[in-house]
Amino acid sequence: ANTMKTMLQSSRSSAAGTLSIATLARPKNFKLLTRGAGAQFLLSVPHGAVNFAVLEYVRNRIHWLVHTSGYLGNKFQSEAWGPGLDFFSSAISTVCCSVVSTPQMMIVDNIMAGTYPNLPSA
Repeated sequence: ANTMKTMLQSSRSSAAGTLSIATLARPKNFKLLTRGAGAQFLLSVPHGAVNFAVLEYVRNRIHWLVHTSGYLGNKFQSEAWGPGLDFFSSAISTVCCSVVSTPQMMIVDNIMAGTYPNLPSA
């Protein structure tokens, strides 16, 4: 679905003529719809690694900061704050990981749109 959306938004035409949902849904166009899948898989691995490494580091630092701080420790002793702190950690991790995810999305979207034929040429 992502490839189909990207191809339709890029306003490119194929050898079969103007692209439409009906044209892309034909069995002979299956290869077009898998374009960019390999790049997405290969580039998702470093993104996941960076995301979880940053998430765990930030989460541990926030929990350490809250529990060692006299003022914050008293305010956040309730278990109800745990999900909020985890959400905050996740938000910080997501912002930090945009350094990896933004170029990944740009490369994969351009492969899906047909700007580049494959990952090495991108």
